[in-house]
Amino acid sequence: MKIYSVHSHKGGVGKTTFSLFLSKYLAQVKKEKTCLLDMDFQAQGLRSTYLRENLKYDFSDFLLADEKRKKEIAGRIAVKHEEIDNLYFIANLFKPFEDIKTQQDILRKVYLKVVNEIYTGEIADSLDELKKYLEKDGFKHIIIDAHPGLVLLSEEIIKHIDTTPVFITTLNITSLLGLFNTILGRSQAWRIALPEIKIIINRAPTEFQLPHLAGILDAFINSSETARDERLICSKIKEQFLNGKNRIMIINENEGIRQMDTLVNPRTLLDIDIPGDLKNVMEQILR
Repeated sequence: MKIYSVHSHKGGVGKTTFSLFLSKYLAQVKKEKTCLLDMDFQAQGLRSTYLRENLKYDFSDFLLADEKRKKEIAGRIAVKHEEIDNLYFIANLFKPFEDIKTQQDILRKVYLKVVNEIYTGEIADSLDELKKYLEKDGFKHIIIDAHPGLVLLSEEIIKHIDTTPVFITTLNITSLLGLFNTILGRSQAWRIALPEIKIIINRAPTEFQLPHLAGILDAFINSSETARDERLICSKIKEQFLNGKNRIMIINENEGIRQMDTLVNPRTLLDIDIPGDLKNVMEQILR
């Protein structure tokens, strides 16, 4: 079984959309049984993809269950997409609550459990256990839509789970510099080599290619408003990532991408064809 985890420095850069389409691509094009696991505890952008009438358990149930119940939950936690063969979802904190107090009590238990498992390293054990159940059920891939921000939960996924991490950003300078700065500072702790890191620049202007990034960084370095530490980050990006050894992937804006950005409902999003730029990037990710 192969696991891919999709990460970002901040929200709103297309992390969930990319996770959704990568899952669709593996299920529909590659015809392999694929599960998309929502691990974004901050904002579950995949909520509307879940089939409410079929949803009995979500990821929080699995985390909170004792060992006896985990086996039962694992066998019923993945919900199949109603139209796309081989595509399944595992929801996160998706429950109808009878009252606000019940909701607050359950959420408090879940967040305390998650924080405790992160600090003890047990979150990786829980995911590994879930992986074993899904593997027995014939799944070939798990796509993890990770929590935004490369701290705590995302870091545990990268460090302790046998996953291929994929990092996604836009050309927004806060997102761009924040992502690269974290990767440069943490790659050794994550035990991943810089040449192997998969980075996507999403929603780049039409015709934008990787060599253009050097010009953007130079302009930022030469700006009088740029802080010294930001200039240093820009220089490191040029040195470490624009030297021909790394492969940064570009998704340019086009009509298909713009159409995706205007659809806020992920279930509707799955109805459109995967744009060509996105397919090319996915093939590079899967190599």
